[in-house]
Amino acid sequence: ATKIMQEISKPIPPVSENEYEEKAWGIQSQGGPFDLVTINRPKVGDFDVKLDIHFCGVCHTDVHIGQNHLGVTMFPVVPGHEMVGVVSEVGAKVTKVKVGDKAGIGAMSDSCLDCSACENSDEQYCLKGKCVSTYNDRKRYSHIGGNPDTQ
Repeated sequence: ATKIMQEISKPIPPVSENEYEEKAWGIQSQGGPFDLVTINRPKVGDFDVKLDIHFCGVCHTDVHIGQNHLGVTMFPVVPGHEMVGVVSEVGAKVTKVKVGDKAGIGAMSDSCLDCSACENSDEQYCLKGKCVSTYNDRKRYSHIGGNPDTQ
């Protein structure tokens, strides 16, 4: 747990050549209002899918994260972790979806794809720890908590 706390409390690095800035509805700082914020997003990689979000659910877990009730929130945070939309960009090695497809993202996504858990469609239990949670996960800078206009 200590290693996880150290990882998630790292500050967001400045925009690099592999990132771009994007506007999203979120919370800039603890106790702050829900407002338009600017976040850094990674550019689409070989195995990534970018989704133009049409609908996003916000549940009580998002309220806890947004208000830092668990003491682990990194700001800015963009609540919302289950969404649907239309694919707007795919990486060079993506084969299951194409631009224009309707798609959804659950609370957790991605994994190593080759451990026994991933091979059994249990990516949330990825033995290599490569699952990306949309609950304020910055491990791979894939999410800034929830999701902006695109994911």
